[in-house]
Amino acid sequence: MTSCDREPAAPITSQSDETIRYFLPEVGAWAVLTIDPVASLSEGAREVPEAVEACKRMVNKSYVALVDDNGALYLPWEPYNSYLLRFLQRGDPYSVPKDFIEPYMSVPVLPVTNETHISGRSPLVSSKTLPWSDCFLSISADDVVRSPSMWGSGPAPWKIDRMERRRIRDLMADDILDAQDKKYTAMHTQKDVSPPLDSSVPALVGVGASAEIPSSKLSARSDLRRQPSVNSRRSGMYDEEFDADEEGREEDEAGEENNEEPVDDLIDLVFFNRLHEKAMTTVQFTHDLSTVTELNDPADYYKELEIIERIEKEAAPRIEECRALRLQNEIQRAKEMDAAVYDEQTIDRLFERPSATEKLPTKELPEDESAAAPGSKVEPHAPEDRMPVAQAAVDAPSEPTKDTEAICVPPAQGGSPPWILRIKSMLKKPEDEFTHTSGSKVEPHAPEDKMPVAQAAVDATAVSDPEKPTTEAMCGMSNPF
Repeated sequence: MTSCDREPAAPITSQSDETIRYFLPEVGAWAVLTIDPVASLSEGAREVPEAVEACKRMVNKSYVALVDDNGALYLPWEPYNSYLLRFLQRGDPYSVPKDFIEPYMSVPVLPVTNETHISGRSPLVSSKTLPWSDCFLSISADDVVRSPSMWGSGPAPWKIDRMERRRIRDLMADDILDAQDKKYTAMHTQKDVSPPLDSSVPALVGVGASAEIPSSKLSARSDLRRQPSVNSRRSGMYDEEFDADEEGREEDEAGEENNEEPVDDLIDLVFFNRLHEKAMTTVQFTHDLSTVTELNDPADYYKELEIIERIEKEAAPRIEECRALRLQNEIQRAKEMDAAVYDEQTIDRLFERPSATEKLPTKELPEDESAAAPGSKVEPHAPEDRMPVAQAAVDAPSEPTKDTEAICVPPAQGGSPPWILRIKSMLKKPEDEFTHTSGSKVEPHAPEDKMPVAQAAVDATAVSDPEKPTTEAMCGMSNPF
């Protein structure tokens, strides 16, 4: 496969993976598409549950089309990218009077059983023969759509080369200009109709305005040109009246502040096509034509779009109401999820007590007090009003005093706080149950009449045998005291 065949799919080759990656869909290839009704709704209409449910109940058909680019850059990092579709139709070409489209404004596609086509043009050749015969392309069935940005599993089996794609574009452009000329000729002919000479017959009012045939593809070209959008590129018509009018309008608009807005919109369209912010027809693609059992008429495609448009109009009055309700529900759910944590943290800060996830409040030691023997753990001093519970229990006497009993008396309203109850329960424990934080047992202070047994024995020995040399005398040291 040559590089020409892969273009314009813009394959990317990774150094770690030599497999060539292709965009889905691939420009210049035949693809099967299906409308995604929910994604095609505007962002506001998707707020209405009834509109979403109605779209989900829709039955969407599959259509075959030639994928072409619409002039915008392909941005892989964007959620969506846009394409121009030329729908494949089967049978004899037909005319569309309201759009001034004639049967000869078409291009046959191989295979064909009739070598003489009404257009007199040579058939379009694909890299692989299509499963259907006597098909054609026409400007009567095309559209600009968007699809999610994704990678394909491989190259498209049915595609056309670059030269054939260029020929199709030129032929379609000629047909569009021809239809535009026919439309303008009909409009000017009707405007030149003279009023009736008989005064008894009322004169026609607004003949030119009322005679203009509305068209979804050919009307309002001036508005589309002045406000570029993705859909304005669907026909690519050349508006002569607009161009002639534009030259005289340039000087008048030179001093306006917003004269650069159309240019900015065009730059935003070509270089930054933020399609996820727009309400646009969204489709799903596949290049496997074997999944199509019947070639559906593109007329059904436009009927599906009309249904989606009707659903969106019916949902418009309820958009603001449903959006406000959704935001209210989200706020309520957030409050319910955070209520427990929020209330616990609020109580901790109101009572200035540590929560289960916080450490006990401590105070940094001065430099002279922080020095300790290597390996020994130093407990920092805490303020008296914020002394840790364990240390307060150790320093407290074994029996509660009157002051302690006064502190432990429950308040008149609501009972004692939890931290008061914990202190009271710890005060009732025996002294030997209080241990140091590091695991070593802490001996409580004893009064002189309850001196520890070991120290009492040493002092008793010293008193009973005054002539026995002391430890200082044995070591040759003098006791200054």
